[in-house]
Amino acid sequence: MPFPSGAIRVEISPPNGDTVLHGNLWDLTHNGCCVVVDGQADELVDSNCGLTIKDPATGSTLKALAQLEWCDDTIRNCFCGFRFVTPMALPRGTFLDDYLPEQPSTSQSPEDPMPSP
Repeated sequence: MPFPSGAIRVEISPPNGDTVLHGNLWDLTHNGCCVVVDGQADELVDSNCGLTIKDPATGSTLKALAQLEWCDDTIRNCFCGFRFVTPMALPRGTFLDDYLPEQPSTSQSPEDPMPSP
């Protein structure tokens, strides 16, 4: 489910030192995120970008390095799909915990049946 507009802000620092892009977090998983960027970012596809994810309510930030894997342009902005590089998965205990889906237990062996709904 998309985040409410403007709830979590993201700054994207291109690897080439170009101007920092700004956007809103649209979707989030442990391994990546989708950001609605104010403007266009097609030229950064396949690049590692610095992300600074900010909670405007508390001022908390989380920094990550992420590869921009795809962009989907609209008239005024761009949906950008990132895969986290460092860390490879978001750490627990950040302000983003409430937005992340539950991670599957790593203690379950492949032979164990899946839990019933």
